Amino acid sequence: MAAELELIYPVAAANLYAVIRRHSDSKVRDVVAAAWDTWADGDIADYDTALTDKSGDLYQGDWPSGIDAGRYRVTYYLRAGATAAITDVIIASGDFNWDGSGLSSGSSVTLSEYALCTLDQAKRQLRITSSAWDTHITEVINAVTDQAERIAGRKFKARDHRSFITSGMRKFVAPNWPVLAAYGTWTGTDAALEVSYTPGTADRATATVTDTAIKLYTFDSSSGQAVTELLFADNLTCDDMATAITAETGWSATSLNDNVPCEDLIPGTRDAWTGTVKFEAPTYFDGGVIVDLPRGMLTFTTSNRHAGGAINRTHFYHTRLVKYRAGYETIPDDLAHIACELTADTFRAASLNGNLASESLGDWSYSLGDPTVLASKAWDRLRRWSNIRIGGAA
Repeated sequence: MAAELELIYPVAAANLYAVIRRHSDSKVRDVVAAAWDTWADGDIADYDTALTDKSGDLYQGDWPSGIDAGRYRVTYYLRAGATAAITDVIIASGDFNWDGSGLSSGSSVTLSEYALCTLDQAKRQLRITSSAWDTHITEVINAVTDQAERIAGRKFKARDHRSFITSGMRKFVAPNWPVLAAYGTWTGTDAALEVSYTPGTADRATATVTDTAIKLYTFDSSSGQAVTELLFADNLTCDDMATAITAETGWSATSLNDNVPCEDLIPGTRDAWTGTVKFEAPTYFDGGVIVDLPRGMLTFTTSNRHAGGAINRTHFYHTRLVKYRAGYETIPDDLAHIACELTADTFRAASLNGNLASESLGDWSYSLGDPTVLASKAWDRLRRWSNIRIGGAA
């Protein structure tokens, strides 16, 4: 066994150790007796596996021999005295799978397709080589990505977008940039999907179009509320959605325009308990778009005409649907590095003893930096990537 236990701790020469407990029966590994014991506070000195300072914030220790494959919880402690004691401070803990030769994360989390950095990039920043902390690091990357997008007010990774604006507007400043392509615009507010609910035991029934789904809501005074979500990803067209809605007890739907994508439905909520309701969508293709790629400015070559060529004045001041693609196909190096720094700071902060500001031993002492200050510097660098423009139509 070699260096399977690994921890990032930003203090040199710290006395760190690990304690291993088995998930199946909560017993603790006695490394002296090489056996599994019922936990006893007074025997913690028999449970500790020492970690060695490898410099650069990295501490490692060997997984004890004789442990069968299985799921285990590893808890890391900062030793205060000459030997391990129950009063030592816990600085980190995690669930892991041991396969007989190596540790891996005890659960699986998928890295977001829109992540600002890769797992390998974050691990290089942390100087972690094992896979033991992959789940935790992946969770942090996803959280950092989500927070960065909310703070910056834009989506960074390239993806398709759609916006609903007033059809009389001739220009649109895309809130997400750089704009890579504009797919076109559609105008009008024509009925595309008809939904109804047959009153049964429910006292209320509403249908809601969101950005990604249709939600069917009912409320029964005896059994409470029920919500069914039908995703656009599973029901691409209004015809598909009508079939899915009709399959739900008490609900029925009719597609009024089979070719309309469900994602084009204008968001809103309708009261379906009192009768049939209709959801609308822009259905008239309204000419092309001139795109200023660097600035993300879309100028519409408005036609407002029917397929036969006649001017469609009925829809001139109704809703316009704009579809475009924006973002970076490859995240710029500087932005990826900021994400790596934020991921590393967040990960390390979880391993710090928040109650400890400084420690001394004879003439030697150290102070822990405030992790919030470290992270704030990276967040400040993110500001140059923020959307300071006012997105919208003109």
